Order: sequence, then structure tokens, then C-alpha cells
Amino acid sequence: MSAQSIAANPSQGTEHKRHRPVRSTKGISSAPATAERNEIFEPFSLQQQRGTADLLPLHFELQVLERYWQDPAYRIHASHLQGSIVRRQRSAHSALNSVQRVLPSFGFADHSTQGRVVAVFISYLARLSAADQQHWANHLIDAPCTTHADYISLQLEGSWPTHRPVFEACLLEMQEINQLSLGMQRAPLWQHTPNYAESSSAFGFLLRDSTESWHSFIEQLFEYSIESLNSEFFEREQAYFQKQGIRHPLGMFSTWIRHAFCADDKAPVEHLLNTLKRIQSEQFKPKAVRDSEQEKESYSHQQRQLMQEVYTALKTLRSIFALHPANQERKAPIDLDALQVSFY
Repeated sequence: MSAQSIAANPSQGTEHKRHRPVRSTKGISSAPATAERNEIFEPFSLQQQRGTADLLPLHFELQVLERYWQDPAYRIHASHLQGSIVRRQRSAHSALNSVQRVLPSFGFADHSTQGRVVAVFISYLARLSAADQQHWANHLIDAPCTTHADYISLQLEGSWPTHRPVFEACLLEMQEINQLSLGMQRAPLWQHTPNYAESSSAFGFLLRDSTESWHSFIEQLFEYSIESLNSEFFEREQAYFQKQGIRHPLGMFSTWIRHAFCADDKAPVEHLLNTLKRIQSEQFKPKAVRDSEQEKESYSHQQRQLMQEVYTALKTLRSIFALHPANQERKAPIDLDALQVSFY
């Protein structure tokens, strides 16, 4: 089904959003004049009445949630896979606030240039108020998107998720690398590698495409991947590093890995090091530069690209450490190569 038939009424206010996919408003420039609707345009209710499948997911810019983030009357509850929106209403007959479910469920999908976007079944959209339907229609994406398979199966079948978010997969890789470090008779490469359930909420998919959210994510990624590098791992090389004036653990690691791992193809190691340098560069990038970059590309899309590089780099490092003679017989508690990893 084309999103053209559900696009927003141009007479309504439209929130400004950069890098928005092109949407069409052809053929719906005015509300349907029916007594039942009192001339109120409810695009998703109308689409449902016309026979559109209830379980058809439609896709929206991440910015569609911003209205609810900013209004203290609303609460968004969201995990890496799904979320919901509720509204707290003060009751005249009770000291307690009542809670109204505005949107019982929404999921996420992948867009080729926007990165992570919001996915909602039309059956849920049709329950929204006219004002909310108009708001969501203003952020409708008229382009192919891939809804997360786990969200679809969870909603339709109640199935358990089969994919791990890339952030969890990265922490699992780091934990295994630390174990391989011990096998090499060295200290763990990282001082702190938390379990995903215990990790910071900032280390996850962006729910708001804002500079603040992006910076919080980068800070946490920097802390886990670079700030937590353990100088004790390089205890045997300390005399050499002191002589060369290398004091930062990232510099130690770069020098050590280039000398310790000899291979004809240098590209994987250089990609690993360039990825770590990019994280460090993002951490100390001025806010003005970040803002100018968002004008070209959404933070959500930047996050997906960066995490793909980070995940590839960590898999490379694990493979290198696993080649050490002392680790030849080690078996990881989880088959990391068999993980199904989600990047959105």
C-alpha cells in the first residue's frame, strides 16, 4: 500500500525536520466531508474502513515521538525492540492520576538513509485521536522500510526474539576478548565490560535524533571501548612504551597490535584501529561540528554505520586473540559467530 493515500493534510501545521524522506500529499488536500466525521480528517481510521489490513505496519520518522517526549503529560516506555505511549490524566474524583494508553505498541524498522524509524500497525494508528492521527501522518515515510522481524513475530505470534541488539553483541565480544587475554597470560584488555542488562541506557539505539542523545551515546561508547582500556595488559611492554613516550592505552594498543600480529593483509587491523580512532574523534568533536553533520545525515543513520564498524572491529580482534597458541582449545560459552545481530 502506498503512503500517498494517508499523507498529511497540508492545511495542518507540519513540524520542521531536516533530511526528511519525500512524501506525497497528492489527492488528499482536504478532509472528507462526511457527517460521521464532522469534517475531521482521520487518515488511518479512514484507511482501515476502506479495508486496509489491520496488521499492515506503516513507517514514520523517529521525530514523530518528539512531541510525546517533550510533553510532561505523556510517557514513552521503550526497549530496543518495542515501545508504547501513555498519557497521565488528573481525575476530578480521585487524588490519583489515571493512565490512558495513547498508542499500545510501536516497533522499529530500518530505512536506507534515515537509519532507525518507527513502525506501527494500522490497527493501532486508527485508535488515535484525530489530532494524533494528523501528527503521525505528517511524519509518514513514503519509501521502503524493513520492519524488525522480531517485532512482527512478537506481535503476531508472541514469539521470543531471535536477534541480539548490536550493543549486546559488542559487549559479548569484549567479554570474550578479555577471557582470551587471560589465556595469553595477560591482564584483561578492558577493565570494565558490563553485561548488556547492566549497561548504561545511553549505550543503545537512539530514541531521539538529537545532538544530546548522540553525545550521550558517544560518551558511553568511548568509556567502554577506549577509556576502559587496561594499561596492565601491556605490562611486558611498559619499558619500551616509556622509552618511546607512549602513555595513553590506545597508543599502547595500536603499537602493540601492529607488532604482535603479523599478517600479509594489514587491512583488518588498520580498520580496527581506525574505528577506535573514530570513536575518540567523535568524543572530542565540537558541538558545532556535530550540528553541521546532522544537517547532512541523521544521527540514527550515523549510529548504525558506526556500530557496524565497531562490531566488525571487535570480531576481528577476537579472531586475532583466538589465534594465540594458548587459546587454541578454548570454547566460548556462546557461539558468537552464530549470533543473529540487529542494527536497528
